[in-house]
Amino acid sequence: MHFFRCQHRVLCPRRERECAWDAHSAGCSLIFSRSTVLSRPATNGAKKVAKIICLSSASLNPRIGANEPRLLLWVVQTAFSYTYADLALAEAYLRLHKSWLDVTFMTPGVLVEDEQKGHVLTMDNVKAFLSYPDLAAGMIEVAESGSYDWKQVGVSPTGKNVKIEWKAPKQMAKGLVFHFTPWLGRMAQYVGLF
Repeated sequence: MHFFRCQHRVLCPRRERECAWDAHSAGCSLIFSRSTVLSRPATNGAKKVAKIICLSSASLNPRIGANEPRLLLWVVQTAFSYTYADLALAEAYLRLHKSWLDVTFMTPGVLVEDEQKGHVLTMDNVKAFLSYPDLAAGMIEVAESGSYDWKQVGVSPTGKNVKIEWKAPKQMAKGLVFHFTPWLGRMAQYVGLF
């Protein structure tokens, strides 16, 4: 069993965490639950046993982050620091199993609820907003190609008029409050401001 230290807490793969996708709080973990503990199955001589396509973030991809304004990247990474710490731990955890897993990390920009507009896979740059159906199509393309093992692959829309997520500034403000003053964030959440 592997343990990781993050935000002054020890995270254990066998301990359940309560966390929603949009939650941003200390101890939030999506990878470390009973349903995601990895154990090597009987291989019968096969070198690689499983392929995983892991959702990550363009903000964590150094090639893509290099194209973003430093201030914007700092605000995004700080506002969602707990989530990004969990994603970094997930990547490190999966890399521990590199001998028998093939993993591709999908790094889209901001995900929005919109219809499918078309997508393109990229290694260098992503557009800000991407619909969930386009992300799914990109993940299927990666799975079928088999040529992106242990790489960070970006997905960008090819169509025009992709919906803009107007909740993003509010989510960033909420994340900054939780990052710098968690007690104030919990109070604001309690009274219904967040």
